[in-house]
Amino acid sequence: MRGHKQLDELAKRLAGLHPRARLHLDRAELESVRARLMKSIELALTDRHRSLVDQTRRLTAQSPGEKVHRGRSDLNKMSDRLRTLIRRSVDARRHEFAGQAGKLDAMSPLRVLERGYSVTRRKARQTENTTGPMKGSMSALPGPIVSDASQVRAGDAVTVRLHRGELDCVVQSVALSPSPSEDSDPE
Repeated sequence: MRGHKQLDELAKRLAGLHPRARLHLDRAELESVRARLMKSIELALTDRHRSLVDQTRRLTAQSPGEKVHRGRSDLNKMSDRLRTLIRRSVDARRHEFAGQAGKLDAMSPLRVLERGYSVTRRKARQTENTTGPMKGSMSALPGPIVSDASQVRAGDAVTVRLHRGELDCVVQSVALSPSPSEDSDPE
């Protein structure tokens, strides 16, 4: 029963968004952040370059060679610091992204199946296509996921999806358990 409740909770949490879609969104967001960061850095470097050019003109006009040399040295140090900060920021974002991707992977339906859980569906129904280029052909519609024993009766056909393969089964009997709210009823 406890595993069934956990499966129900897991199915509800996974129903909102498939992990691959979430991972794709997270990757797109990371790429967007990286692009904005690179653009910001490029603008900052361009501004710093313009500033240096302006300072160099003023110093050249006054001909103090040492001041120009120091200005260039300072610019190189700042550029090195900026590159280091950029690298650290990108590495931190990568690390954060990898952590989020790991969490998503752990909740992946396939990973859940690897841990021994299964997904049970009512047996797929065969329906006849009545329109379009496939008119007259038969197609199988997957049955709904069974999340409660009251959804099936003895004799119903179900398909149980495992980590590796599927089982076609027939329900022999159904044992209903009280709902979680009935379990906590003090009466």
